[in-house]
Amino acid sequence: MKRWIIAMTMGAAMLCASCGQKQETGQNVTAYPGGRDEYAGAAERRLAAIGARIDSLKTEIDSSSSKAKVELQQEVARLEVERQEATVKLQTLKTAAGQRWNELKLDLANLLDDMDRGFDRARTKLRESAG
Repeated sequence: MKRWIIAMTMGAAMLCASCGQKQETGQNVTAYPGGRDEYAGAAERRLAAIGARIDSLKTEIDSSSSKAKVELQQEVARLEVERQEATVKLQTLKTAAGQRWNELKLDLANLLDDMDRGFDRARTKLRESAG
C-alpha cells in the first residue's frame, strides 16, 4: 500500500513539474503519457481509492472507543468535503480546455495529495489513541 501511495505521489509530482513546459507550438505539454482522457481516468481511480480508504477509516472510528473519536470524526467530515470538491474538480477537468485544464489538473493533484496526507494523519491519530 505504501509503495502504491509513493508511486501515485511521485506520478502527481512529475505531472505538476511539467505543467509549465511549452512545445514549439506554444501548447502546454501534459506530462501524463496517455493524454487527457487517461489522466482523468487515473485521477478518477485515485479518487475512488482515497474514498474507499476514507470509508474504511470512518467504519474503524465508529467502532472505536478512542478518546479522540470526536476529533477523528471531524477529520473524516473534512475529508468527505474534500472528496466532494475533488469530484467536482474532476468533472470540470473532463470538459475543460487549454490553460484551464492544466490549472484544474494541478489543483486536483494537490487536493488528492492533501486528502492522502489528511487520511494518514487521522489513521495515525486513531492508532495512537487506541494503544
